[in-house]
Order: sequence, then structure tokens, then C-alpha cells
Amino acid sequence: MKIRRVLYPVEFSTDTHAALGAAGGLARAYGAELVLAHALAFPYPYLDEMALGIDLDAYYRTMEEVASGRLEALAEQAGDGLRVVTTLLRGDPAGAILEAVESEKIDLVVMPTPGRTGFQRVRVGAVTETGVRRCNGA
Repeated sequence: MKIRRVLYPVEFSTDTHAALGAAGGLARAYGAELVLAHALAFPYPYLDEMALGIDLDAYYRTMEEVASGRLEALAEQAGDGLRVVTTLLRGDPAGAILEAVESEKIDLVVMPTPGRTGFQRVRVGAVTETGVRRCNGA
């Protein structure tokens, strides 16, 4: 199997930065493109902006702008000589990542996990675990 595209989904924690080198190293080793992606989960699509007193469209646009800027900053950190593209995904992070694997023709996914146990594992590692369980590997 030829590895052409490596997906590195990020959520902008310290774990994101720690594993960026590993993701970039794998992409370099295979001569592959590194795809940095962030899933924007808009958690409350049913919110009534009148009741909240905020403009939800403006809020979501701001979230997109901030996430895009952070992705671009990570792309610069990935290093010279590496082809890097960024993309914003929308929806539940685990589902959005799995959809991106198919739609973006991803060959390898690198997902950092904090390595916690107990409740912290359930709370923090759920996206990684779901991705591993549901991803069709060859």
C-alpha cells in the first residue's frame, strides 16, 4: 500500500503539538502530504440566539477564523520540505474524521492521545477510540 496522504486531526491541546513531529516525520518518511484537520463541533444547533442574546452566525464564523489561523500556524511548525494542507471539518469530531478519511483519500491517520486511564480516558480519549474502532483498516 502506497501512503500518499497522512491525516493528523488536531484539537489544539499540548498533545497536539507534542505529536506533530511524529505525524510530520511519518509523512516525510513516506514522501506523503500531511493533512492537518480540526473538527468544529457546533454543540448546540438548536440554541435560540434571541434567548442567548448573541449572534450565533458571527460566533461560528469567529470559531472558523480562529481554528483556520491555528491550523496555519501548525502547518508552519511542521517544517520545511513537507507538503502540508489544512482543512476544517464540521460536526462530531469522530464522525467528521472518519468522513474525511474517505472523502480526502487518506491512507494513514495519526491521532494523539494523552494516555490517561479511568474517567480521564473516557472523557479525553473518546474521539481516538471511536476513530480506531470505526476506521476501516487494510
